[in-house]
Amino acid sequence: MKSKKLFTISIVIIVALLLLALTYININSSINNNLNNKGFEIRLASLGYLSETVGKNLIHITLEGISNNDEKEYKLKGNNLLFVLSTEGCNICIWQELDKIKEHINNLSKNITIKFIYLGDNHTNALRYNKFMPKGYDIFLSLDSRLERLNPTNKYPYLLYLKNDIIIDCHFPIPTDTTFSELFYKRIEKKSSFDTDKNNL
Repeated sequence: MKSKKLFTISIVIIVALLLLALTYININSSINNNLNNKGFEIRLASLGYLSETVGKNLIHITLEGISNNDEKEYKLKGNNLLFVLSTEGCNICIWQELDKIKEHINNLSKNITIKFIYLGDNHTNALRYNKFMPKGYDIFLSLDSRLERLNPTNKYPYLLYLKNDIIIDCHFPIPTDTTFSELFYKRIEKKSSFDTDKNNL
């Protein structure tokens, strides 16, 4: 009788554990599906921003040097990559993209002029970021309103790839998702290399 009771209790415990495991699997699956859907929506939004931005121009952009405080206009002739950052928006994305651009900077710098731009006039914040720039690069400051208008997300950083003042590619980083970042750098490496080869013909 006692053994029968223990057997029944054991069966009840096993069934309860199985039900708990199934519940956990269902909840986990639901969370993953929601995360996947959300990630898909964010990627679609990023592609939408790209289509809105490409083709616009940035003729005579005004930048201020971090060290000499001199403001001057720049003509973005040739291939240029602008890395625009601010204290607003996605702080994780700033460090994520700085790490990513450092991985690619040797290839990028062969055919592209790279400028890091702090949007605003807060020298203290700009200097804080300047410490983390790739070796040999200083950050610029800018109050050029076009840089703000070009960013529909109002989150920073974002990256613009220009040829002769015209934006031909851009990237709005996604937190903890570096797939689009990697694709962006590979695209512009290929574009800049093609343009250089074509010019040498």
